[in-house]
Parts: sequence; C-alpha cells; structure tokens
Amino acid sequence: MKTYHIDCELDYEVDKQSLFVFNLGVASTPGQRVIAETVSTTPAHLLDEFRDESGRNRFFRVDVSPGEFSIRYLATVEVQAPDCDSAAPETPLAKLPGEVLSYVQGSRYCEVEALYNFAVRTFGNMPPGYQRVESICRWVKENVAYQLGSSTTTYSARDVLANRAGVCRDFAHLVIALCRALNIPQGS
Repeated sequence: MKTYHIDCELDYEVDKQSLFVFNLGVASTPGQRVIAETVSTTPAHLLDEFRDESGRNRFFRVDVSPGEFSIRYLATVEVQAPDCDSAAPETPLAKLPGEVLSYVQGSRYCEVEALYNFAVRTFGNMPPGYQRVESICRWVKENVAYQLGSSTTTYSARDVLANRAGVCRDFAHLVIALCRALNIPQGS
C-alpha cells in the first residue's frame, strides 16, 4: 500500500458570471482509499459535489462571479497497486473482442497513422507482450521532457514526439498513440 499526497490549485481570472465543473475529487475504489481531503475556493463559494452515473467520478460545481477565483484540492490517498504480470502476452488483433477495437484507432490527440512508422521502427521488432509496452513507457519517460507551458489544448501525440516536451496528459497521449499504432489497446 502506497500513500500519495495531492495538492492541486487552479487560478482563474473570470470575465463574466461562469459555472465551473471540476473533476478533481479522487475516486474511492476497491484499490484506492481517500484518507483525508479538503476543497477550498478563494473567494469562498458554496461547492456542489456530485458523481457521474458510475459513481466513481466526483465533480465539484461552483457558480463564480467576475474577478479572481481559485480552487484548491488537497488529499491523502492510499493506493493498493495491482501486481504486474511481466509475462503478460498481447492479444492478437484478430482475437480482440469487437468492443475494444475502437481503442486501437486514432483519435484527435493520438494520431496513430502519423506515428505508425516511428512505432514500428522503434518497437516493432520487440517480442509482443508486457515488456514491449514497458519499453514504450520507458522510452517516453527518457526522451520527452516534462515542461510546464510547453503544450496547448490542441497539442497532440505527434506534437509531443516532434518537440520532445509536454506535460502529464501529453506523456499519456504519446504512450497511448504508440501502443495503438502497434495494435495494443489500453488495458491490454
């Protein structure tokens, strides 16, 4: 069991009355337990907390007047990480259930076709399985710099690869795109 401390603060300059919906709250799942958490805003606002249909995703809704606004989320979480099977095989594309095939297709942020040649050249000759996915993750970690402000909301996996810099979501998009290019769906 590992313990993580989360400290997230978002600051805004609000031009007109705005409704914000934040997906900040850590989910309580069988492998994850929230020990302590606080959510605060400056200036102080009433927060409406709700969950999505699955009950896992937690949201905070707040109606904000013009001016400076910030929200801060603090939490301490215990996580029971699942054991990794380093001998896990990849399921051949022909044997994947139809409902997961969409997870090997390209998307707005994961341009599979644009990264296909790079993925095959760099990882295509490796034996399929957990070790190949681990190699993709390691390559991204070693070859892409974490750099605040290096990406925008339109930044894609192709941009991350070209610029070799990004933030958390950019790392995830690049790993996902490289896996998809090799017909490895997430969760495989």
